[in-house]
Amino acid sequence: MEPAKPPRISVVIPARNEERRIGRCLAALSSQSLPEGDLEVVVVDDGSTDETAAVSEAGGATVVRTEGGGAGAARNRGISESSGDLVFLLDADCVPGPRWAEELARPFEDGAVAGAVGLITSDQRSLVASYVQLGYEDRYDRLGEGLPTDFIPTANCAFRRQILVEYPFDEAFRRLEDVELSFRLTRAGLRLVFVPDARASHPHPERLWTLMRRQYGYARYALPLYREHPEKAITDSSTPHSRRWRVLTLALALGLVPVALFVPPLWFLCAGLAALSVAFSLPVIVRAFRVSLRLGLVAPYFLLATNLAFVLGAVSGLLPGKTRQMK
Repeated sequence: MEPAKPPRISVVIPARNEERRIGRCLAALSSQSLPEGDLEVVVVDDGSTDETAAVSEAGGATVVRTEGGGAGAARNRGISESSGDLVFLLDADCVPGPRWAEELARPFEDGAVAGAVGLITSDQRSLVASYVQLGYEDRYDRLGEGLPTDFIPTANCAFRRQILVEYPFDEAFRRLEDVELSFRLTRAGLRLVFVPDARASHPHPERLWTLMRRQYGYARYALPLYREHPEKAITDSSTPHSRRWRVLTLALALGLVPVALFVPPLWFLCAGLAALSVAFSLPVIVRAFRVSLRLGLVAPYFLLATNLAFVLGAVSGLLPGKTRQMK
């Protein structure tokens, strides 16, 4: 009897207390259009206290258990335990389409391609979730126009195995570890590509407060990220120039507030800078109106709220001792 052919593709999924959501992800993976035996699924149960491992095993995945070291460490462990020539990465709450793996594998027919990123979709109806999806679609539009890909979010992506062996996730980053890896790969001159036909749905926050907390957390980790990759502080494929300007103008407005308490005319300047912050976001607001009148009307308020959270998170990251804890 000939030995079993090793799988061509390994899907690695870090999971912590995901018993209620990971089943849908695994069911979608079991229905992929690839030939039987081409795909293996490795779930890294990162210190769960629920039935994540049992649900994953029932869904046909190989389960690796770790002790809560974070997503980057969990992915590194899953990669080391997998056997495919290509390693695909998904989040436990993602649901890939039936041709997801086939489409995401296609660019690797070109030997120069090191990594690929798919497209995130959402069918949620809440205004906050719809607003978050706008940001993804803006990024996809820019990538579709030929902008070089230098950011591969691990909710839906793929790499050659040898790339992730040579360039593992930096486990010191408890957030933005996928951004840091992407920046490191592009610095090394490796080619990353966008695959719009490789689609996976992903749930977005449905409450503004939840979204603000997420933006706050991202901003706290931005400082150590850009310290290691200062060339990306000005521009990257994930962040439009307008985002940096609207955050900067809002930060200036907030910085003037203490002075305006004693110099009342400065309130007009504060208000003007806040309005300018929204004005820099005009393309996002226009896109929101194209989706619906309601989304267009609330988009300016969502922009101000998320920019405020980002500014506060960045300030928090600058406090003594914070960056040492984050990196």
